[in-house]
Amino acid sequence: EFIKKIVELDTQGFLKLIRRYDATVCGYGAIAIAMEFAKLLNGSAKLLRYYNSADVTGEEDMVVGYASIEFSKELT
Repeated sequence: EFIKKIVELDTQGFLKLIRRYDATVCGYGAIAIAMEFAKLLNGSAKLLRYYNSADVTGEEDMVVGYASIEFSKELT
């Protein structure tokens, strides 16, 4: 859900999710700025890879997610 908001460049939706779930998102301010900057440049965001800590440890009780997201703009 969080990643979807980032890829859609829905900054307000992303920040609302953080507040709604009282979520810990490392660097959320920088992420929001990157999203806004991408919108200003008519850019886009693309999910490159996602995994969580359970993929490594096998422990699914409590997980930390990791996402690689590329912000880009087509050069003309």
